[in-house]
Amino acid sequence: MWISAGALAQVHKNAPPYLFINSREERMHAGREDFIRILNRFGIYSEVHTFKEAPHSFPQMDRWFLPTVNYIDHFLVKTLSTK
Repeated sequence: MWISAGALAQVHKNAPPYLFINSREERMHAGREDFIRILNRFGIYSEVHTFKEAPHSFPQMDRWFLPTVNYIDHFLVKTLSTK
């Protein structure tokens, strides 16, 4: 049951675009590449940004706050803009 509840089982052809913003902690990236492969199979856009020097708790720290907001802003503009 836990497999069917996992994120990999929830990706489908109508899934939204995904933005991954990661820290340096590789163990926190578990499953990301598998998830992206499934997104790619469905032609769903995704972006990955990694702060190589950041700890896992980076969103709570001033140093990475504005860059994180900028990644989110650019992603939303790109994926939600009407053509």
